[in-house]
Amino acid sequence: MNVASFEVMPWPDRFFVQEASQEQQTSFLAVVQGMQDLRNYPSHLSTPYAMLVSDAMLWENADLEEVITGHMGIGVTMLRDGVPIDVLPLERVGEASFLEPYRVIFNWLPLSRTERAALAKWVQKGGNLVCLPSTRPEDEFLKEMGVELQGTRMHSARTTLVGKPHPLVERLGELVSLPSGGPVFAYHVRSAKVIYGTQKTGAAVVFEQRVGRGRVLYCGISPESLARSRFGANVIRSVAEYLSRRDGGVWQARDRISQQRGPYTVAYATQDNVLLEGPAIDLFDAELPLIEMKRLDTGEYAFLYRVDPLPKQPTLLYSGSRIANIERGSQQLKFHATGPFQTLGVSAIYLPQGVPIFASARDAVTANDQLVTWEWNPERSVLMVKYRHAAKRHEVEIVIQWESK
Repeated sequence: MNVASFEVMPWPDRFFVQEASQEQQTSFLAVVQGMQDLRNYPSHLSTPYAMLVSDAMLWENADLEEVITGHMGIGVTMLRDGVPIDVLPLERVGEASFLEPYRVIFNWLPLSRTERAALAKWVQKGGNLVCLPSTRPEDEFLKEMGVELQGTRMHSARTTLVGKPHPLVERLGELVSLPSGGPVFAYHVRSAKVIYGTQKTGAAVVFEQRVGRGRVLYCGISPESLARSRFGANVIRSVAEYLSRRDGGVWQARDRISQQRGPYTVAYATQDNVLLEGPAIDLFDAELPLIEMKRLDTGEYAFLYRVDPLPKQPTLLYSGSRIANIERGSQQLKFHATGPFQTLGVSAIYLPQGVPIFASARDAVTANDQLVTWEWNPERSVLMVKYRHAAKRHEVEIVIQWESK
């Protein structure tokens, strides 16, 4: 039994019956077909950065909004700089070689003894662990990492930090007034290198400790605070860049995060005027147009199906339906399409040497006419056929005929 052949979608009636427009439904179906096909083209995108998450801890140990906001503050900051970051389940850190691909890991979740041991081993081998305040003090873990603490973790409201000579201070400033929004946590330390301390007591809010070939960097600003301010985003960015460069790596902000998986291009723009070359089918457009170039501005996404080079024979380029039984004749193309009942299906057919003269779409069981319209784009040599998906377990038989140019 092939699990991938099953389609599971939560609350389908909410999307297909109650809330979504026809255009949204059609575009959604095209994306679903692409996502199902993506599994045939493994991702080769790699990154040295990661953050830890835990489903159980998300729900049991803190206010849900605060938890999600904290993770967004870490992850989105990196992505907006065009730097990919992986999301790792905390429960797997003890698996052999699981952490080896990563050089910098962010964590602000409480750790069990086993998890602390696994992370300590990774740090000893050269990893850089960024510790942010969790719902429980990090005293035990910091001591295990060789940090000599005087007393336990302290916290206060909004405060001012004073920096010591350090690359992070050069980036963030010597005197930092923290924005309101969450507590600040500090320790009195002896062995660790203090980067920022409170102005009143000098207690260390940001400090680092060398551990074997790696290091632990503690930042006592709550993740929620980091997520809600530009300063917080700059802290995350600066810490990641500092640890990357110190480790001999290269930090480079990019204008996009993108990857090519087989014929699919998935991209997110971090700057304006990002250009993605075609020819390709734009899967986020319900019309499934064949385009030569896709332009993205900051914060925009693209999901493209590349067709480069364009085929020399009549070809079904892409469809928002599940396709089966394709038959190609000298001047005819026939195939079967299925999808959620009464939703609009769209299929793009490329006819490089022909001009369409006939198109039909009928229920393969009842012979009911399901055709909505067909549109010919002579400049692109693309025929767009639109039809209604038939009842459950009924396929729509689509027939296209053309004559030579």
